[in-house]
Amino acid sequence: MHGRILWQFRDYVESQGGKGAWKTVLKAAGLEERAYLSQPYPDAEAFSLLKAAGKVYGKSAAVLLREFGEFTVPALLGMYSHLIKEEWRTLDVIEHAERLAHGAVRQHERGAAPPYLRTRRVNPHKVVLTYDSPRKMCAFAVGIGLGLGKYFEENITIQHNPCMYLGGDHCEITYIVV
Repeated sequence: MHGRILWQFRDYVESQGGKGAWKTVLKAAGLEERAYLSQPYPDAEAFSLLKAAGKVYGKSAAVLLREFGEFTVPALLGMYSHLIKEEWRTLDVIEHAERLAHGAVRQHERGAAPPYLRTRRVNPHKVVLTYDSPRKMCAFAVGIGLGLGKYFEENITIQHNPCMYLGGDHCEITYIVV
């Protein structure tokens, strides 16, 4: 997991529980406090943090990931603002996320392994994203879609079927601006 995502998760945890919340989650995860740099970290560390946050807040991993995805949108858009066209909105950002954001991370961050995303623009109001990462963090992609809708002040509905958590070999997440 990339350090950028981990430090954003820290910010999300503190937004939920205040300044000391991150230390509580670290302790529950059995991890020492450290600064996350712009480099890859073991996935096991991210999953330990997610599991610990779930225990602390009494939320499932899916709920935490969805909320975290919504929370992190402004920071992600800030990081990649130089790659996003001014006229783009929710579906445009989703449609181009693989090429612009994930592709840039893979190219410039040695060892980084963001999931490969495949998108299909069905019509001006609908994009289908295929997600098949072994991390199974599809709820994060759902949250990002919701967060983008809020950011761009668009009403968005999301359909998520099939899903790896429900026996599928991949996820299809359909984003519709209504």
